[in-house]
Amino acid sequence: MKKICVIIILMLSMPLFSQISQKENAQKAVESVKHLFPQWQQLEFEFDEIKESIIPDFLQARFYVTHHDKNVPMVIYFRKDGKYAFVGQLINVEESKSLTNEFAGEIKYDTVDMSTLNLKNAARKGDLGAPVTIIEYSDFQCPYCKRAESVTKQICKEYKDKIVFIYKHIPWPKHNYSVKLAVAAECAREQNEQAFWNFHDVFFSDEFSITDDKDLTIKIMEIANNNELNNELFKKCYENNKTENIVNDHFNESKFLGISSTPTFVVNGERILGALPYQSFRDVIEKNLDKPNK
Repeated sequence: MKKICVIIILMLSMPLFSQISQKENAQKAVESVKHLFPQWQQLEFEFDEIKESIIPDFLQARFYVTHHDKNVPMVIYFRKDGKYAFVGQLINVEESKSLTNEFAGEIKYDTVDMSTLNLKNAARKGDLGAPVTIIEYSDFQCPYCKRAESVTKQICKEYKDKIVFIYKHIPWPKHNYSVKLAVAAECAREQNEQAFWNFHDVFFSDEFSITDDKDLTIKIMEIANNNELNNELFKKCYENNKTENIVNDHFNESKFLGISSTPTFVVNGERILGALPYQSFRDVIEKNLDKPNK
């Protein structure tokens, strides 16, 4: 028999309402919690689901609390007669896992209205009329973005003309060369779209490293030369930060969307955070293939 440990944060008494539905009991439990914790009184709890819990005579109800651009799950446990309720973690001791977290699920992020985004001011692979639009907000010096590259390449290879893949820059201040790398890639794109992706691949390769500003300039010009770009035009663009306005537009758009980490992906309006496995992207793409693109 499995051992179950209940860590009770709150235990409260509630009147017995035999005629009230279980959903109403759950909502009443939330109101009691809000009454006892003043800091919760301004929060909006959106009811989602009720299920049996492993605790005899207790149900578990999931609510979502809106916080900035995300909906945070909150689980309330309450007795079926509506008399008692608690908020806390229900833990499977043998397997060392939280049953509460399993039921709560992941944080849900607000969907993105794709019509508010500029899809033409960034490098892309594929046609804008494709059924699925994937935007990556990334940083060339971000190790997690580098880790995500094998997955994004697999996505583009597998789905081909079914998707359009768009790359946008979020150069974080803590990364000394992120802005210059983004500017260089955009200067390359001014002359040749494919050159951008060649720069992109070099920047994320294991062999690419930077020791100082001089080293950066030398390597940037070497990459430009290898791509048979007009070196004079490229150098003028790069040294004058001509394309920094594009990078700033991407960064400002990310702030408008509330994006605070890289890589962050937007797939037909749905957010995917981090360098997740291929299957995580595949599930979202497949779900959206039969839906309108925008």
